[in-house]
Amino acid sequence: MTMEFSYNVEFPHFEKQAKAIMLAATIIRSAKHSATGSVGFLLMGEIRNFMESEGDGTWPKTHPLTRFYKNKYEVNGKWRRRRLLKHKGAYNWLAKFARYVVFGKPDNEKLMMGFGKFSARDMKKGRSARLDRKLQRIAKRVQLGNRIRITPRMRRKLGIAWREMSKRGHVSKRDTHANSLHVPKRPVMSPVFARNRSKIFPLLQEKFWDSVKRKWGGK
Repeated sequence: MTMEFSYNVEFPHFEKQAKAIMLAATIIRSAKHSATGSVGFLLMGEIRNFMESEGDGTWPKTHPLTRFYKNKYEVNGKWRRRRLLKHKGAYNWLAKFARYVVFGKPDNEKLMMGFGKFSARDMKKGRSARLDRKLQRIAKRVQLGNRIRITPRMRRKLGIAWREMSKRGHVSKRDTHANSLHVPKRPVMSPVFARNRSKIFPLLQEKFWDSVKRKWGGK
């Protein structure tokens, strides 16, 4: 013997509420992404300003040789004349490549600061936004310092400029016979993060709720 029965359970406005919940989740994810990008934009500008001001004047003075010549690492290590005005810093060109990347899963996004060649237009068009390996290596040498061995070929290449600078008193005669060039540390990321640490969380909150209100109000 069997018994059969059926019943109906009604959830008033369930479909409408379910859509509202799904919409809220989407808005929250989008707002988090937008807020994280705002923090990245802030730090990117701070990095550029810090480098262009030569660490707010805290960096060691740039060697005259560095100001007028640069090592073209990407062209077989050849040294070439630098097209740079005297009043500009030697690392202004690198500062212009400061970038930020927001990556990771929607519920666990992360922010990475570094140096790359992609533009805001590339990101809007969905193109890959990746930091540049060569620029990252150069930035690492700038921040950690470096020691460049002077080869006979390099000495011949820079000999005339070296002697000219020695006559003008820009470098000592001892430098012209050195076996290596010492590049001092010029920290970037640590001091920039330290001075902006107190701004990050308030900015993240502000931009998050601004984005939520803007997106929710348009629905």
